[in-house]
Amino acid sequence: MCMEQYYAVLGNCRIPGSPHDRLRARLGSPFTTRSVNHICVIYRNRIYEMEFSDAVTRETIGPALLYRQLEHIVSAGQNQPPGYPVGLFTTLPRGDWNCLHSVIRQNLGNANTLTKIESCLFVLCLDESAGLPSQNATSERVQSDQSDLLDDRETVSAHNLLHGNLINSGNRWFDKSIQFIVTRDGCVGLNFEHTAADAGVMVPIVSHVYETLKSPISASSTRLPAFAHPKELLWLLPKTVLPEFDSTKDKLKGLIDSLELQYGEFRKFGSSVIKNVRASPDAFFQIALQLAYAQLHPNLPPPPTYETGSLRRFHLGRTETIRSCSQESAQFTQGMLDPNCPVEDRVRLLRAALRRHQDYTKETLAGQGFDRHLLGLRILTENLPESDDGNFQELRSLFTDPTYSKINHYRLSTSQVKADDDATVAFGPVVPDGYGVCYNIHPSYIQVIASSFRPSTDSDSPTALLKHTFQSLNDMLDLMQQPYTEA
Repeated sequence: MCMEQYYAVLGNCRIPGSPHDRLRARLGSPFTTRSVNHICVIYRNRIYEMEFSDAVTRETIGPALLYRQLEHIVSAGQNQPPGYPVGLFTTLPRGDWNCLHSVIRQNLGNANTLTKIESCLFVLCLDESAGLPSQNATSERVQSDQSDLLDDRETVSAHNLLHGNLINSGNRWFDKSIQFIVTRDGCVGLNFEHTAADAGVMVPIVSHVYETLKSPISASSTRLPAFAHPKELLWLLPKTVLPEFDSTKDKLKGLIDSLELQYGEFRKFGSSVIKNVRASPDAFFQIALQLAYAQLHPNLPPPPTYETGSLRRFHLGRTETIRSCSQESAQFTQGMLDPNCPVEDRVRLLRAALRRHQDYTKETLAGQGFDRHLLGLRILTENLPESDDGNFQELRSLFTDPTYSKINHYRLSTSQVKADDDATVAFGPVVPDGYGVCYNIHPSYIQVIASSFRPSTDSDSPTALLKHTFQSLNDMLDLMQQPYTEA
């Protein structure tokens, strides 16, 4: 299992540029965080440099002194008005942010502030509130362990962690690879920038932090070492930049308002029951998604579907596409939509769809997928001069063919993020008429967050997708428990 991504997440940052951004450290580069001895804490839009070790002696600060530093930051921030929400600019289209970044960086003090942010180990965002509803105000929260749960608190938390819900969006720096986020009303999580690493690397980091926090920490009154006093990083912004705050906030509001998220838990069963009927839990959930989509959109063709497959068994491996929509899955969903299809045929079609998904997954994880190969060829052709002739002209025609666009228009963009804890991940759809679905399959239940872009209706919202998926899981289990003899 390649571990290089773990070296790329801490102390890393995506930096705007032209014609493209750059990473402070590329995957596989001889990058080290040994020279980094600070994190950045953002509170009320003010950014503080907080050292965790002495730059010369490498003496580290214990948890109690780290806590004292955070107390100092909160106390200082509460006695001042909110700072400039410069972090808002990291939500802009990259070209716009690059222009502003260049203007802001012309001032030597601003350049130092940007360097401190971009080089810090990670960012800690302290929010006043995520706007969470009370425990009793959730619209469809059901206490029974055998009932499905749609939880408004988790949904609001997901919005805050993903984009800051506008009220906290200036209290972020979205270019950083890792931002830990904590709110006074109980929202805890992180936002990670995907360029440097994948979710399969981030989850173990979060789990390690979670386990560490279970140990008691005493907040002693020990005096802070001289090097440990937090320093606020100040901005001296040109007048031309100040009007950009309102326009950036308006643009971001439009993006946030267009995104709909819904968290849900399926509590009837989880991986243990699915394994008992001799099925792959991941394949089972993916085929349930295909059936749910077909029920919501009976007049549309089967959806091109992306599922993340990890290639970390290879050096510097990232991801490959598991294409969950197959001929077999389409035949199964058609059989389920046909009221005249016999139960025994539905059982046969379901088992065939599950086998196909499992086989394709094995091939993909073994490096036999085709999507990343085609991606490499496409990038190669894009960087060749237009006058080039020969075989590359024929290759270019492949990537301009309408079929290529259709198979990459992922109406279902999905990922299973495995975590032992109650951890969920949220991301948006990748096409305007699609869904984003992230799920965590536990032994006895399944956590899911679904997303789509507005305008959506009650019949095609993320909530509708979750409800149909949960019903599909029940229906499929009934089929798998039917008597069946292999042909």
